[in-house]
Formats: sequence, structure tokens, C-alpha cells
Amino acid sequence: TSGSVEETNGRRYVASRLDSFIKLDRRSLELVAKAVHPFVGQTADRNFADTMSFVSNLSYTAETRPDTGVTNSQLGIWLFLASEVMLFGALLLCGITMSMIELGMNIVADEIERHDSVAIMSRSHGFWSFGMMAGSLIGVVLAGAGIAPQWSILVVALLVIPIGYVVSTALPYVAPSKAEGEGSAVHGLFVPGWLLLGICIVALGSNLLEGAAADWSAVYMTSIFAADPATAGLGYSAYALMMALGRFAGDYLRSRFGPVLVVRTCYTIALIGTAVVVFTESYVIALIGFALAGLGGSVAVPLAVSAAAGASGGHPAASNVAMVSLISLVGFLLTPPIIGFIGEHFGLRAGLGVLLLPMLVLGIALAGTVGLRKAPATG
Repeated sequence: TSGSVEETNGRRYVASRLDSFIKLDRRSLELVAKAVHPFVGQTADRNFADTMSFVSNLSYTAETRPDTGVTNSQLGIWLFLASEVMLFGALLLCGITMSMIELGMNIVADEIERHDSVAIMSRSHGFWSFGMMAGSLIGVVLAGAGIAPQWSILVVALLVIPIGYVVSTALPYVAPSKAEGEGSAVHGLFVPGWLLLGICIVALGSNLLEGAAADWSAVYMTSIFAADPATAGLGYSAYALMMALGRFAGDYLRSRFGPVLVVRTCYTIALIGTAVVVFTESYVIALIGFALAGLGGSVAVPLAVSAAAGASGGHPAASNVAMVSLISLVGFLLTPPIIGFIGEHFGLRAGLGVLLLPMLVLGIALAGTVGLRKAPATG
């Protein structure tokens, strides 16, 4: 519920309250609900409080600094969407199409590697990381120029989508190869074998690390080191930059030293970097830790994708890669609330350390699963 009141000074204040109720007819479900209530309830409370704090700060900024472009007319992100249902549908459509594009590009990169005996998978993911950085930078620049988010997204989409379509039609066609152990097409989900499960866990560690950096690095730098808004985001910037650089170098390292050694070495670097972030008392050293974590987590996903595409087990390469993507996405989605729940009770240092450090150790232990075929030469 929410309401507003106009004070004697002419200012209007808005008060909001969130009440959640659930009725359960079965005793067993009631016991389960009571067991998960501390997690769900406190997470909902924290999200609601953070949202109200954001809206309050946004209102204050719009009132005191109109030159920043944060005005009522520019906050109309619903300009192109008539309702929340339309927004949900649009985001759902974007998510489905993007997942299909990513899966297709991974398969194309793997087939080119097989056909031409050239390593390009890490570089392909490197350009993805570069695109993420470029998109974030464009958004910051346009926001600083006072351009509303819906217009900046529209402009970028109109520029990028036609280019992407033209480039995709010019990609070389490589007939899918019949990999060893590859059987008939698999429809829907399947239970991965031990080998593919190990590859999925290797990729999962990197995605958990990336999710933590994307969603919690700025909060961590602010809460632990009292960083101001201008410097709180540098942790993720350092992480993303080193991840992109690591991926651009990943193909050479893979061909030179083999995927197993590269994954183990890089995950060891990520483990050291994450430990530095968790235990340091210095803001600058924490930035170095985020940079090391980004470098260390850079090559695990592309090398796991290549390994999954060549894995045996009777499934096509596309099914194996889709399974890696599915498990990684689930981990990416679950990382923020898990870290938030642990951080709420034991602090953000524990939130990052308890989840990430064991996963990185597990990734080092399972790195041998990515060494499935001879590494192609770099081109």
C-alpha cells in the first residue's frame, strides 16, 4: 500500500508499505513455508527497502540537480510500453532470442574450430565481453548527456541489430561434423553424464564469479571501503577489463599450453584474487583483487563450451552446449540472492567468500574434464 500527503511547506511525501500473506491448507507445506520464511521474508524486506531508498535518492537528485537530466519527463521508461505485462513480454522475448543467438554462435565457433583447426572460441567470448563494456559505457555517456534510458536503448538497438544481421548472414557455413559418440538429436532436457556434468561445473564457477562481480562489487566497495558512487563501480570495471583481455589471449594460451593447464592456472589466479577481495582492508588492493578475479575467470566458459561440444555421451554438440548454458544461467541467477542472504546474516565478506572460494577450488579439481580433444592452432 502507498499514500501521499502534502505538508505545510508545500512538499509532497509518499509513504509505502509492503505486506505479504500466504494461506496454506496443507500442514506439510506450512512447515516448508516456515522453514524458508527467514530467507524469503528478509530478502523481500531488503529488496523493498533498497528500492524505496533508490526512488528517494532519485527524487532528491531530480529536485536538487536538474542539470543531470533526471527529470520527470525523462523518467518515462514506460513510454514504449503500455503496461508491466508488455514490459515482461518484451524482456522475455529478448531473453529467449539472446539465448538462442548465444547458443548458435557457440556452435558456429566450435564447427569452425573443427573444420579449420583454428582456435577462436575464447576470442568470440572476448568480443562478447567487449560488447558488454561498450554497452555500459555508451549508456553512461548518454545518461550523462541527459538522454532517457528508453531512447538510448532504442538508438543502440537501431544501430547494432542491422549490423549484427548483416554480419551473421556473411558468416561461413560449415556443415556440422559427426563427432565421436554423437548420436541422434535429443529433444528437451536430459540428465548429463559425469563428464559433461564436470564440464558444466567448470563453467558454473566462472559464471558465479561474474554474477557476483556484476551484482555485488559496487555494493561491496561501498559497504566495506566506504567508496563514493564515482569509485564504487571501478571494481567491476577492473574485473570486466581483465576478463576481456584474458579471453582475447585465451586461444593462444589454449593452443600453447593445453586447456587443462590453462583452466587450472586461471582458476588459481581467480581464487587468489577473490581471496584478496574478501580479506583485504585496502580499497586499492581490492581493485587489484577484482582484476585478478576477472583475469582468472576469463577462459573457463569458452573452454568448457569447446569441451562440451566435443564431449561423448550420445548427444549432439548443440545439446551439450545448451546444457552448459542452462546450468550456468541457473547459477548466474541464483548467485545474487544467495550472496545477499549470507551477507545479511554474516556480512558481505562472508557472502562472497563462502560461495565463491569453494566453487573455484572445485573448478580447479575438475579442470581435467575440459581436455577432451587436441587444442587447435590459433589463427
